[in-house]
Amino acid sequence: MYTDNAYVFLFFIYGLAFFIMGVASLLQSNRYKSKFPLQAALPYLGGFGIIHGTTE
Repeated sequence: MYTDNAYVFLFFIYGLAFFIMGVASLLQSNRYKSKFPLQAALPYLGGFGIIHGTTE
């Protein structure tokens, strides 16, 4: 059904989405201090997104 080129493109978009999410969450984690309780987890989410995005 799909060719090899389609899979490469699909995994590229998939990895790029995680990479962009990681960069965005790392940028937001240091931007300002907030009372939002999950803000402490943003650097971990950013690290995961960058690592997962580069391995795809």
